[in-house]
Amino acid sequence: MNLRLKTLAIVLVGLLPITANATDCSFYGKNWQRFSNLQLGVSFCYPPKFLIKTEGQDIYVLTKPSAQHTKRLLSQNNTDLLFNGKRMLEPSNYVVHIKVARGDFNAANHKESIFVKDKGVVRPNIGRFGNGPAQAISGIGWFGHKAKISCSTSDSQTGFHAAGGECLWIVGSDGRHNFVLDTLGDPTDAILAWKIAKSLCLLQSHR
Repeated sequence: MNLRLKTLAIVLVGLLPITANATDCSFYGKNWQRFSNLQLGVSFCYPPKFLIKTEGQDIYVLTKPSAQHTKRLLSQNNTDLLFNGKRMLEPSNYVVHIKVARGDFNAANHKESIFVKDKGVVRPNIGRFGNGPAQAISGIGWFGHKAKISCSTSDSQTGFHAAGGECLWIVGSDGRHNFVLDTLGDPTDAILAWKIAKSLCLLQSHR
């Protein structure tokens, strides 16, 4: 049984930082552009024709304009969605969601409850389908963990699928600031999100 940890000590041995030029988005894809926000303290590359929307500390990578996202309180009717790895946000139409904040990895993970250490193995703390161990990762000046979990999907044509998706979750930190990244279940979105994460920089001017 997984036990929630208030702190999660992570020792990353042998991980090499990504050495791509932090300002050259062509490394990640043709015609990719860079989003940079000094107030949020984050910078990353994203594909052409995608849109970026900021709402407080939340950043959304979108394929089309979106209404303001609102957080909903959990109820008995939507708890399963949370267990399957989805945030309680409406509208749920983003490709990639990134939330930036102060604090190290443990601070972010404690607040979001994404990972736990279970019998010496770091695993996702969300999802109910026996997801495997998380992967230790590093990026441009940050380190953390990522995991793909089985998650629900729902649309008007095919209906609700309890384990029909593959949500990617990443928690990363440079020791002073952190980010949490997630997707909504499309495996293609998870691939794109990982490329975006590898290009992500936590800026020193973040106040």
